[in-house]
Amino acid sequence: MNLVTDYCSLITHYYSLFTVYCSLFTFLLNHARTSRSRNHRAKIKTRARRQDDPLRQPALVARACRAIAEKIRATNKHDRLIIKLSGNKSLTFNDTRKFGRVWLLADPAEILGKLGPEPLGKDFTPQWLYAALQRRRRQLKPLLLDQSFLAGLGNIYADEALNIAKLHPRRESSSVTAKQAERLRDAICKVLREGIRRNGASIDWVYRGGEFQNHFRAYDREGKPCKNCGVKIIRVTVGQRGTHFCPNCQRL
Repeated sequence: MNLVTDYCSLITHYYSLFTVYCSLFTFLLNHARTSRSRNHRAKIKTRARRQDDPLRQPALVARACRAIAEKIRATNKHDRLIIKLSGNKSLTFNDTRKFGRVWLLADPAEILGKLGPEPLGKDFTPQWLYAALQRRRRQLKPLLLDQSFLAGLGNIYADEALNIAKLHPRRESSSVTAKQAERLRDAICKVLREGIRRNGASIDWVYRGGEFQNHFRAYDREGKPCKNCGVKIIRVTVGQRGTHFCPNCQRL
């Protein structure tokens, strides 16, 4: 009887162990299936991301870069007006310093009629300049930059012309003699023609391709010797504009 009881206990013990092992095997099997399923889904998502990610596709990257570059060229932050033309072309008004103006008019004379004479035009004679200077009592440099007095003369060319004419930028216009007016007129025409011949002045990233800056006599040459006398060029502010001149050649 004791032997039978022991045998039954042994069977019960082994059965319990078998049940535990079966439960453990089932748990491990289910865990393996779940992990495999998760890995599979992760691979599918990763593959989908790689297919959708343009950085994984060189052709898409190249097209995107070209599109961005074209958009930047077409919409520069200093573009003030873009006029769309036929043939997928456009005319862009780019003005970094906001000195320019744009008008839409039926008659251009409404604006152009207020401008002074064109410096390279036939109306800009020594006689006209002398008479115009005599009628005003203003400093030379601001007057030359006034577009209603003389059209198209900018800061650089005014400095250069006054240096060649040996006139101080603060000289009162009505004190200029006829001979000095003729010299100033010739100097203005000379620097403008020279600037055109040298494709303008490239002094920053906006205006490129010119070389007139390599031939400046006064502008942007502060501390450098005057090409006429060797005295150092100085810089002052006249009419809220930076002005360069030789204190020896251009005496007040």
